[in-house]
Amino acid sequence: MAVDTKSYVPDFAIKIKGKPFRLGADGAPIQHDKLTPIRDARLDVLSVSVTESTDKSDNCQIRLRGRLSELQRFPSGDELLWIDDDLFTEGNKIEIEMGYVGNRALHFVGEITALSVSFADNGVPTLSVEGQSLYHRLHRGRQDGPLEPMSDSDIVKKIAGQCKLKPSVEPTEVKHSTVAYAGKTFHTILQDRAKRTGCEVAVKGETLYFQKPGYQTKKSAKLSLTWGKDLLNFSARLKTTNVPTTVAVRGTMTNKGGPKEGVSATVNVASRP
Repeated sequence: MAVDTKSYVPDFAIKIKGKPFRLGADGAPIQHDKLTPIRDARLDVLSVSVTESTDKSDNCQIRLRGRLSELQRFPSGDELLWIDDDLFTEGNKIEIEMGYVGNRALHFVGEITALSVSFADNGVPTLSVEGQSLYHRLHRGRQDGPLEPMSDSDIVKKIAGQCKLKPSVEPTEVKHSTVAYAGKTFHTILQDRAKRTGCEVAVKGETLYFQKPGYQTKKSAKLSLTWGKDLLNFSARLKTTNVPTTVAVRGTMTNKGGPKEGVSATVNVASRP
């Protein structure tokens, strides 16, 4: 019986500085001597996780074994594999695809921002590589002085250029007078403009998005979940006790005067046959 691997066999792919992290740090096979078989570097990956957010940086974490368990204590002479490798250096670009065999999607593009090493009393040393999406550039960049009169879309495009991001913004025509944002981070500026215009701010990949929420512009469902495929578990509950029979709404209409009240009809709950 054939197994549909597009939904049931998890898979991932990692790129560091644009090169696949599969055979080794520089794409060459891992082989310390002629007697050691060529090894897939992904076997040293203990875990991969990506946390996505709507109004701040996405985060990723990769845990790696510090050395190959079947080799000697220091497989690279006086260095530990991966822990002492320059591949995992702060600021290096990192990309992560996650999904299933034959059905992966790009979930994270960012930069390495933190490294942690653990030397346990039992087991092998581990290296934790943490990264943040390019949204973190909005937290680091600041506006030097007041902004010149420009529209919201122009403000977004200007900030995107300063952070080396591609803008994806809905055009706006209204130009604002000089706005005092001196000393404010780009994150604070964009979130403030988003609240005023009802937009959302996000950085996915290398693109800065500033646009209306999808549920306001698209009537169709954006996400569909299937039990046993995307949805791990699902439960439903039907309750017939303590159900309200009427609903009253009260208010005042200033143009016609006097209070107004509306009462719904009695709700009848039919039992199943």
